[in-house]
Amino acid sequence: YEATWIPPGIAVRAATIGTALLAVVTAALVAAGLLPAAVLAVAAALAVGAGAAALVKQRRQLGTILSVSRAQIDEMLGVIADNLRHRRERALLDEIDRLTRRELAVDTLVDTVLKEITTTLRYDRALLLQVDRERGILGHTRGIGYRPELKAAIGALAVRLDAPSNDPRLFANVLRSGQGLLVEDVAAFRAQLSPENRQMVDALGTRGFIAVPVRASDEPLGLLVVDQVGDDRRLTRHDMEMLERLGHLVGMELANARLVDDLRRQHSNLQTALLMNQKFAQYLPRTVVDSIRHDPEAALHLGGKRVQAAILFSDISGFTKWSEHREPEAVISFLNAYFAAMDRAVAESRGIVDKRIGDGLMVVFIHDESAHADNPARRAITCGLEMQRILKRPMEVPPGADFPGLRVRIGVSYGELVAGNLGSNYRLEYTVIGDVVNVASRLESKSPPGSIFATEEAVNAAGPGFRVERRGPLEVKGRNQPVSTYEVMGME
Repeated sequence: YEATWIPPGIAVRAATIGTALLAVVTAALVAAGLLPAAVLAVAAALAVGAGAAALVKQRRQLGTILSVSRAQIDEMLGVIADNLRHRRERALLDEIDRLTRRELAVDTLVDTVLKEITTTLRYDRALLLQVDRERGILGHTRGIGYRPELKAAIGALAVRLDAPSNDPRLFANVLRSGQGLLVEDVAAFRAQLSPENRQMVDALGTRGFIAVPVRASDEPLGLLVVDQVGDDRRLTRHDMEMLERLGHLVGMELANARLVDDLRRQHSNLQTALLMNQKFAQYLPRTVVDSIRHDPEAALHLGGKRVQAAILFSDISGFTKWSEHREPEAVISFLNAYFAAMDRAVAESRGIVDKRIGDGLMVVFIHDESAHADNPARRAITCGLEMQRILKRPMEVPPGADFPGLRVRIGVSYGELVAGNLGSNYRLEYTVIGDVVNVASRLESKSPPGSIFATEEAVNAAGPGFRVERRGPLEVKGRNQPVSTYEVMGME
């Protein structure tokens, strides 16, 4: 506000000067004896009267000026109020736009937006109902400004998307039309509601509210509602127009937040799946893990199927005697280092570690349908040679866990067996069963330390490229007929 000095008018200035001159001249003449004292009194009266008349006229002029100034001030106050409101609205739009760059979760974004709306635009309460297409409702409601006893009811608020009538005041129709709704007559609005929602309106005690759609690219995402419970403010059409603009901006922010949430959820699910896949792979054969991933139901049923496969058994010579003189921790440390080395050879040959029996290994080589011209028997014999080659190099083990003169016996067989899930619905174990398994185990026990014994069927199926020496038919436990056996000496 600005105070301006209004200078006195010409009449006031003339009266003041004239009165002063008249008083001086008259006083001089009376003092000189040229005029009687009565004349001085008359002159003074005339001067005072002229001055008073001028002052009255000036007061009238000043009153007119002050009257105009009050009207201007009232107009200016209205302009200031509008400017302050526009500034608050602009600040709110800028703040909500800024939220986009923060990548907030959906609920956090909604709570932040509602807080900004009620604080900046000075509404008593606000809530946002979100579209739930699967359930066919407006739900997942979040609100601010409600009493504690109403918060649970607000959170459970759900409105059907299929409105029971065409009344434009119903929330579902507001969402469908895309037009905002200003309700000043709450009683008339209440009459259109279901008994449950009528009770909700009564409990809320609202005196008026505005509902506007929240949309993104013409897709309805929710409904923004603000209301007043006090008599200090009436909601207007300007409020509704402002909230409609806000609804479009909130819709874009909500769509972005949902996208971020979906990406985070997908990333989390992918990480979980990768972690579970890694964990499964540590306990189950890779082929089983892959089959579970592609067809979980089929992969986890009891039973098996006949397949052509090669079996490899290995066992450390002298392990029992060696372990008798070692601490259990040293034995475990050695076995972990040993199995890590053997598992690398198995993985390179695409084998499946079926069992670890103490220091022994049972490895399965099943026909790989994804590989062209796959040869399980060749992979099994190659794996045995690689295992023997690895053991010629010193292994890194903790102090006290070294195994001088480490040598391994290996037996390989090839033929038809049954591979599948064995056990019950409570606990399954993937394994292979058949005479081929028994023969490989017996050949391993018959082979000298550091050697590989293989059946004639395995050598023939593996094909050329290996140096083998016949060891004659061997009698093995559990078979009536001897087993034609070869020792694999290396690659040609």
